[in-house]
Amino acid sequence: MKVMLAVPNFKWGEWDVNTGWHFIPYNLCLLASVIEGEFEVIIIDANFENQSREDFAGVIADHKPHVIGITVMMDHYGASGHLAAEIAKNTYPEIVTIFGGVYATTNPGKVINDPNIDYVVVGEG
Repeated sequence: MKVMLAVPNFKWGEWDVNTGWHFIPYNLCLLASVIEGEFEVIIIDANFENQSREDFAGVIADHKPHVIGITVMMDHYGASGHLAAEIAKNTYPEIVTIFGGVYATTNPGKVINDPNIDYVVVGEG
């Protein structure tokens, strides 16, 4: 089974002076280290790579993961996570989408009501 763990590009949502700020996705690295023996894992940091929506869709199309885990670590950039889930479902409809991070933990109802999101993780994944 192929698992993709992804940070969306925050510029897909609201832009402000902090949108260019980069954080190392330690949370995704920790998850990958736990599951990599059982699954094929790829981490995509669309924010750091400044990927366009089309670039992100291309990575999904190339790898055809069974599952994508999307993280948004700040409430302000929640829209980019929703867009990442939409891109994933439009690119590869069979994909299972899991949304986690601070935004999902503080807004689980909003996240799970998105038809492009199959599961929400509240708290530590």
